[in-house]
Amino acid sequence: MPGLPTDVVEMADSSRGAGILKGAAYMVEVPTNWNGKLLMFAHGYAGTGSALSVAPPAIRRHLVATGYAWSGSS
Repeated sequence: MPGLPTDVVEMADSSRGAGILKGAAYMVEVPTNWNGKLLMFAHGYAGTGSALSVAPPAIRRHLVATGYAWSGSS
């Protein structure tokens, strides 16, 4: 998962993964200072069509900086 220009949290401070599983795109990020808690991000209805998309939550920087892992799917 590439870094975003607005990220203030170093990308080296976490492990990230992304892919497609059973027809759904997913992303997951676990900070090196993980506190053992995971936030499951639900983006809501994304429209119709065959394109899969998932993006980091708007609070990604805060979550990683405070030790929370996050995950989301399409």
